[in-house]
Amino acid sequence: MTTSSAPSNALILEIATLLTGIVLGTVAAALMVLFIIAAQPVSLPVTGLSGIFPADIQSALATQLQAMGLPLVGDSPAYWYLARVSALIGYFFMWQSILWGLLLSTKIVKTRISPALTFGIHEFLSLMGLGFAAFHAFVLLGDGYLKFGLADLLIPFHASFKPAAVGAGLISLYLYVLLVASFYLRKRIGQKVWRAFHYTTFLAYITVTAHGLLVGSDGSLVIVQVMYFAAATSVLFLVYYRILTGGKKPRPVAKAL
Repeated sequence: MTTSSAPSNALILEIATLLTGIVLGTVAAALMVLFIIAAQPVSLPVTGLSGIFPADIQSALATQLQAMGLPLVGDSPAYWYLARVSALIGYFFMWQSILWGLLLSTKIVKTRISPALTFGIHEFLSLMGLGFAAFHAFVLLGDGYLKFGLADLLIPFHASFKPAAVGAGLISLYLYVLLVASFYLRKRIGQKVWRAFHYTTFLAYITVTAHGLLVGSDGSLVIVQVMYFAAATSVLFLVYYRILTGGKKPRPVAKAL
């Protein structure tokens, strides 16, 4: 009975993964489109929509765009908003990637889902986390308040603004780049080396959490505090569970029945 339900479970997970990818991909695309359009040094064509929207809606839309700092010229705060949003989304994906990796190491899902699908989900979450993290870093080049240069975003502890906290974020980003790159080098470096190198995930997690707590503008928000707490609790729980069950092999499904 359990064996026959395995294909249906895998199909459900594949569909859920596809839908999640579509939704999250749409969010990422929306952020990029917003950045590209707003970066143009001309006003957005709000007043040119008189044939589509009434005057009161045009005025409300123009006010909202101005409040968001659009277009991205002068001292627009929109760069800072984009950096904050992408940082939180990137942290969420990194957290989920770590959780999924720990679940794989504990073999909780390995007997129920095909190895290709489980590895694909882990890779997908990692790539999404890296993409948003990189966007978070380099969009700050346009921020007029911080005035980061390229060296500030490439050399740890070089920035004049909170160098320790910003440096921790860069270290976590570099570690994350290496971790994602290791997906494509696994066959060359071998499975044992790949697994051993993945322990640096915890260092990346600790440094990015420290970065968020020390320099993040949204750390005082309840929803962000809940996310940090949930991330730490779930990661610690699965690490503890992994230590307790590390030497045990999962029972075959047929025998478990």
